[in-house]
Amino acid sequence: MSSFNAFHQSFEGLCGTRNNETSDATPRSVAEKDTLHMYRLALQNRKKWSKSMQNQEASNYGEMEAIAQRRNAKRYRSVFTMPVILVIAFFCILNANGESMVKAFSTQASLRSYLFKISSVCTHRQPMTYLQLAEDGEGEEDIEKSDATDEEIIQNNQEEPIMLEDLNWRVNKMRLEEENKRRFLKSGPRHLPYEECRKWVIAFNRWENEQEWRQWIEDGEKRNSYIPSYPDEYYGKRGEWISWDHFLGKENELSRNEDDAFQ
Repeated sequence: MSSFNAFHQSFEGLCGTRNNETSDATPRSVAEKDTLHMYRLALQNRKKWSKSMQNQEASNYGEMEAIAQRRNAKRYRSVFTMPVILVIAFFCILNANGESMVKAFSTQASLRSYLFKISSVCTHRQPMTYLQLAEDGEGEEDIEKSDATDEEIIQNNQEEPIMLEDLNWRVNKMRLEEENKRRFLKSGPRHLPYEECRKWVIAFNRWENEQEWRQWIEDGEKRNSYIPSYPDEYYGKRGEWISWDHFLGKENELSRNEDDAFQ
């Protein structure tokens, strides 16, 4: 490229000097014609070279674009073929596990009902007995041969309602027992009548006055739930309370002591 530029400059200088030297129009020599011809050939070669470079750049760009398109096509192909491969693998696993699973999917059964079935009993139900007899044609013959009347059939079939009545009776019994139990727990323990409670206190013979009884309750030594913790309040509401001395049995001891002293 640099040699071509140098040649072009020398040629222009030669032509310029030639024009300055000769002002009149003289025929060109053979050397000048050869030089001009070479200059034209050089220009043509330069144009061809520039075109070839442009074509080469265009071809390189086209190759790069083609490579990018092939990469994109390969990426899209891998993305779209992956689900297909997974589906094929899934059906291969089903086929390997057994023919029953393939039959289930071939009959267009839903995947949810197949995976979450309750039990094999629900899926393999046995037909009813009377349906089997009807299919075999044996039911009609049995009906024709039977000589039992309607009353006998009703008497023979009375066992089932008896069993139901027994079951209902047991259910009602359990319900009543539960209700009575709850009512008893809510009502609290039942205390003895005043006289019976007083006999128990006198037989125990531990307390001399009200303070000892209160201390006994505070210490938590009371174990009998039929004896009230506060007898003056409980029996006072019932109108049976007299006094602590009478409740603890001390009035009898005082009267005995007075009788002994009088004698």
